[in-house]
Formats: sequence, C-alpha cells, structure tokens
Amino acid sequence: MTYFYALPIRLEAYGKLRFEYYDAIPIEKRHLTIVYLGAVRKNVALIDLSPAIGSLKAFKLYFKGVIPFPSASSPRYLVAPVVRGVEKLSELRKAIIEYMSKYGIKTKDKYADFRPHVSLARLPIKPDLSIHRYVSRVVKQFKNIRDEAVVDKVCLYRAEGDKYRIVASYSLSL
Repeated sequence: MTYFYALPIRLEAYGKLRFEYYDAIPIEKRHLTIVYLGAVRKNVALIDLSPAIGSLKAFKLYFKGVIPFPSASSPRYLVAPVVRGVEKLSELRKAIIEYMSKYGIKTKDKYADFRPHVSLARLPIKPDLSIHRYVSRVVKQFKNIRDEAVVDKVCLYRAEGDKYRIVASYSLSL
C-alpha cells in the first residue's frame, strides 16, 4: 500500500475525449498528484495536514491542451497540463513537503521536476511508431481544449496497485 496527496479534479471539458490505443481514466478517478509519500505506515500517512495548509486560500487552476507524459518519446499517459495557477500549487506542495519533513517523512516523487497535470488516459502497451504519430496528431487536435478547477481541499489517497481511494480530506481557507 502506498499513499499520496492529490487534488480530485474532474475536468468535465475533457470528459468526452476518446483516445485510440489508450485506456481512458474515468472522470471520477482523475486527480492531480501533489506529493507522493510511497509505502508509509497508515498512522504516519494520517498525520493531520490541517495545520500546514489550513491558512492557505483556495485558488483556481487552468488547464489547456493534451500532452504526452512523461515525455513525447515515452508517451505512457495523455494528460491535461496546468497552464495557470502553478505558483499557488507549488506553494501548496512546498507547505505539505515541509510539514511532512517535520515528522521525518520524505517524499518519494518519481520525477525530479514538478509538472502538474491530470492524467486522462493510459497506454497499456509499449509505444511504437504508429502510437508516436497518433500522439502527435492528438496534441495538435486538442491544443485548444480548456478547463478550470477550484482547489479548495487536498486529499490523502491510499493506493493498492491501480486501485486507490480517498482516506482523508483537508480544506483550504475560503
């Protein structure tokens, strides 16, 4: 079992998109991961996050387009990238990381850079040339799709394999 902090984000405008080769991630499962904790004990994961984020104000995130993630050469996911609101999101992320470090908890993020996004679809096979061409067309086709989301809470998720659920929720101030 692993844990991570994330924002549940539905992105209704992206809900009707269908992608060849890729398995769609259901709207109700879409989220934006802020901090990945990894395999920590449940009592550690359930540390009350309210003191760290309760004074931070709710804010909006803006999304535009569809891009491959983690990269064009390895398009395992098609994602909606955050194009505005990254500064506030980074501030929230920093507050969580600093608070968790007070308890000796280190994050286990896979990627060095924080590139906020919401995953829309996952590629179940190894990409080949036809998939790379397809991804290039998708990026062009959906470059102008837009959506926004209000960030007013952070949720702690518990993951077991590819199944995950919210186990705690912490509100930002309004």
